[in-house]
Amino acid sequence: MSRVLHLIALAHCLLAFGCWSDNAPKAPARTLTRIALVGVGRDHPTWPVLLAVARQIEGTSGRIVIRVEAPPSVSPAEQQKLLESLVGTVDIICLEPADPLSLSQTINDVARNGAPVITFGRDAIGSQRSVYCGPMEADLGETLAEACGLLPRSRSNSVLLLHGGAENAALQQRYEAMRLKMVKSNGMSLLREVACGESRITALAVVKEESRKYPRSAGWALLDDWPFRSLGANDRLVPEGYGVVMCQNDPRYLQYVEDGRITALVTFDYRDAVQGALFAGLRLLDSRGTSFSPLVSLSPQIVTVANSALWRERWIAWQTGQVPPTTARATP
Repeated sequence: MSRVLHLIALAHCLLAFGCWSDNAPKAPARTLTRIALVGVGRDHPTWPVLLAVARQIEGTSGRIVIRVEAPPSVSPAEQQKLLESLVGTVDIICLEPADPLSLSQTINDVARNGAPVITFGRDAIGSQRSVYCGPMEADLGETLAEACGLLPRSRSNSVLLLHGGAENAALQQRYEAMRLKMVKSNGMSLLREVACGESRITALAVVKEESRKYPRSAGWALLDDWPFRSLGANDRLVPEGYGVVMCQNDPRYLQYVEDGRITALVTFDYRDAVQGALFAGLRLLDSRGTSFSPLVSLSPQIVTVANSALWRERWIAWQTGQVPPTTARATP
């Protein structure tokens, strides 16, 4: 029986046996668990998913209040202010960090002030978050290496790799796992590795320049979508015939897969991550003083033109609160 249900049962027993006199001080039994579910931005495609999951869990429980919060647009600075404002108003915070590196200290401060933080979708490695729910960085890197097997081998078996640099611990894990897996699988090899410092402007310039230098390469493996952030909605990142595989969970890139500008996306079940974070929060509150798992791992999945329509249906279902279709995992 959970902590909250224990309190309710105790209150009922006291009333039933007349043990609660009118003169005795009455400590109000707490019947609601208050959770803040914090997204990256209200203008992001993940926002309606958060709203839908929160409605479903509140509706089936009756003892949970979920505040769905996010800055108006994606902004680590605004998300930081929002996190700080939640201290003392909720029992637990479930957070998808817009920038885990810059928000780590804020997560630590919030946790020290009594609001446990659970991250989902992206982990804040090295912070004092209590639980993380989502894909492991090493798993994302290995799956990206696997996806390189989908690049056009008719051109060559060499791949160009764009990474962020060594400053970000999470992306460094993704990078190292990707390189190691490439050595052991799929017959593709890394021709060149370049860093962009996680800058969208630098990333776009680097990809354009290196693509001209190596026109016969099979294509690019991108650890994140940095170069696409500076690209027009209808523009190509690389010449036609070049392949691109990328780690990213933004559903707007499904269109890029369908029109051939991206060969494959490495992504994950976002709704599972949100639900897993909320359930982990409830378990954490109910089991204080006992051990619990700090990781809820989700397997990365590969999206290609062959299964992109199913993923599009899936996102629509997540955003509207419907039952999503199952999807087949693409393999090289």
